Amino acid sequence: MPTVEYAILRVGKLTGWAKVTNANKHNLRMRETLNADPSKTSMNRLLVGTTDLKATAKARFLEMNVKPARKTTTLVSEVILTASPEAFKREDFDLNQWVDDNLTWMKEKFQDNLIQAVLHLDERTPHIHAMVTPIINNGKENKLIAKHFWGEAKGLKALQTEYAKVVEGHGLKRGIEKSKARHETIKDYYTNLNKAEKVTKMKEPDMPRFEKINPPRYGGIVKGDKTMEELTDFNRDYRKSWRTIVKECWRVIQSLTKRLGETEKKLEEQKKLTIEYVDKTEWLRKVMNDVRRESAQAMETMARLVKYQPDAFAKLNAHAMAQEEQEQKQRMERLERQQQERAAKLEADRIAKRQAFAGRFTKAPKTFSNPTPRPNPSYSIEP
Repeated sequence: MPTVEYAILRVGKLTGWAKVTNANKHNLRMRETLNADPSKTSMNRLLVGTTDLKATAKARFLEMNVKPARKTTTLVSEVILTASPEAFKREDFDLNQWVDDNLTWMKEKFQDNLIQAVLHLDERTPHIHAMVTPIINNGKENKLIAKHFWGEAKGLKALQTEYAKVVEGHGLKRGIEKSKARHETIKDYYTNLNKAEKVTKMKEPDMPRFEKINPPRYGGIVKGDKTMEELTDFNRDYRKSWRTIVKECWRVIQSLTKRLGETEKKLEEQKKLTIEYVDKTEWLRKVMNDVRRESAQAMETMARLVKYQPDAFAKLNAHAMAQEEQEQKQRMERLERQQQERAAKLEADRIAKRQAFAGRFTKAPKTFSNPTPRPNPSYSIEP
């Protein structure tokens, strides 16, 4: 019975610029890829877009006037287009035509939202990575919402059916609808693949040698024999050490990723400041050039005036000196008047403070309701 060959389409999400940068490095082989053959990397092709995915996505956002609403917003959707590995091994399978059909369909389907597409031929199965900005228009404004762009589960099912019709001429069929099989995500696929590569390349650790083992007595291990206990303890410690190493590596990776994002943010801020500084410098340079030109023209005019009309220059110079003397005299009078006003104000304040200070120690005369003196009961006055 012939094997059924399927058309495969997977959609992933990239949240955060660090993930976008990492995906771009993977697609363009800017970092080591364990499951890729370095001798075949030159066969990969950039079908759409540029080598800077982050800059292209930001330019697209600026063009459509959209901004991420949250930190968890999907900035770019990653679409992987491929087929069953057996299909690419067929002699009648035309790889170039398959790539052209995929490229034509992607351009019609995603239009300007398709910002990058890369063909990988250095891995086990040929496939295409398509980077799509999930921008929609709700009739009023543009928004960056991946859930509405792909239409959730129904939209993804319809997309699978549509893609299967595009490549059915290559002998590929759509997967079984309403199947309970759980498909691997893009992240899980590469994670499992990298783990398999690491396991095959990992060097076996040196195990301790137990040259002498006490012979069993009475049908079992002698009481107090530590050989099996030591083996058990070693295995337990060995597993713990590997877990500790993995946790520490993961912590370091998270820290470096965070620092990388902060560094990129600071770099963007420095770029903006540099652009502003360059603009201000250009403006100041233009102003200085204009001042120099006007000064040169004024000096040239003055030289001509001195040469050809010395009397007019002398009158102009005398008028300028008289005007300067008059302005200097006015400034001196104004300064003297301000000093007099300040001295008068200080004197008035001094007098007011002196009067207030003296008033605190001046007692008002006592007043009595009955001015008639009271008789002293200790003695009496005879008439």
